[in-house]
Amino acid sequence: MRTSNVILGIAAGMAAGAIIGVLMAPGSGDDTRKKIVSKTQDAVVDLKNRFNSLVDGFVDHKEEMLQVAKNKVTDMTNKVSDKVTDKVADVSRKFNT
Repeated sequence: MRTSNVILGIAAGMAAGAIIGVLMAPGSGDDTRKKIVSKTQDAVVDLKNRFNSLVDGFVDHKEEMLQVAKNKVTDMTNKVSDKVTDKVADVSRKFNT
């Protein structure tokens, strides 16, 4: 499941819960509308904060993940180089015999 779908699902659930909660509470129409707007704004702010935290987490780990990838490429390059060197030595020995 994609992260964007999860975030949208959480936002929709929070908004629906807030709206249902406000509608079930006794109060005038004007008060109810104000509460719906307030709860929706709170949900949007919370969603923005969660999204920003998620993005910050990715940014924080970007350098670490980049270094791991570089190390893997270096290791693979060394292994391939060793194999090529071994094969060249084998071929050289066969032709020098």
